[in-house]
Amino acid sequence: GDHPALRTHELLTEPADWVSGSAPAGVVGASETGGGLPCDVRVKYREPRSRGLVRASWAAADGQPGGLHVRTEVPSLIATMQSVVLYEGEVCLGGAKIVSRGPSLLEEAQGAGRRALVWERSASKLTEAGHDSATSLDRRGVL
Repeated sequence: GDHPALRTHELLTEPADWVSGSAPAGVVGASETGGGLPCDVRVKYREPRSRGLVRASWAAADGQPGGLHVRTEVPSLIATMQSVVLYEGEVCLGGAKIVSRGPSLLEEAQGAGRRALVWERSASKLTEAGHDSATSLDRRGVL
């Protein structure tokens, strides 16, 4: 369970369910090169939270994030269809279903060539699902 091919810092989600009804400031409008909402991230129920940075991976017609790009400080075992939950202190901000995991630690160690392929596939899946604005997804996999 601790092989570098199984762990990643990054994930993409479906549209999130926000406790307040809308995305917190910092999520929408963050670019691929900067910005985002720093918060605590939990992927597995029994795993400790990790600090992370959350930004919209693409924007829906109403201006809310259509999906999230999450990068955590501590790599996790991440699988599609799991949920990611976001916190600010003890306050739950919301959560979303994971649709794609980022490059593994092994892929990151091997270089950016494999990393680009993983994120290109993720962007294609979003576009095929009817999300034309998926073009804002950073296809190079860079925050």
